Amino acid sequence: AGYGPLSEFLGIEEMLMWPATFGQAQLAARIRETGEYVYTQSAITDQPHEGHFDMLVFVRRTGEDETGNPVYELLGPEETPQAEPEVIAMIEQARKGILVGAGSPFTSVGPQLLPQGTAHALARAKARGLPVIYAPKVCWDVETDEISLIEQIEAIERSIRACTGDESIRFEDIFSHIIIPSIPEQL
Repeated sequence: AGYGPLSEFLGIEEMLMWPATFGQAQLAARIRETGEYVYTQSAITDQPHEGHFDMLVFVRRTGEDETGNPVYELLGPEETPQAEPEVIAMIEQARKGILVGAGSPFTSVGPQLLPQGTAHALARAKARGLPVIYAPKVCWDVETDEISLIEQIEAIERSIRACTGDESIRFEDIFSHIIIPSIPEQL
């Protein structure tokens, strides 16, 4: 089964999907303007925020404060969930190419790239000459409102660095191509 019009356009005949990790962690997105975090995927996606996201990290709930609100702590690279071995194997065994996307950089694509091992496996696939294609989400949502594609890419890169502890990895180390859609003005 394909992935709709995008896979049809790219001539994708077979697609395998697997959760990147079953590790115990939750997502948090940092607001660029304040440095504050929005915790959990539903809070990131379901309500407007005072600012723009610039990084995604994994967190762990540690309890509640005196008013009953959840308290979270950021996970360091050593605590970041490991990629599932099946995911790494799929990347290593890919024969024609790898398509990552098209979804939000904060609650869809980002979380798939952050587990330890995933980004580096994709970088190795690219280094061996396999096309590794990034397809950004093109429709509006509260997560990416007024965030340019370049800012989204920078946020993905910043997030990978924070979660893996590898300050040298770059978006272009992982992806060989990016699909930049042309959207008619009447839409």
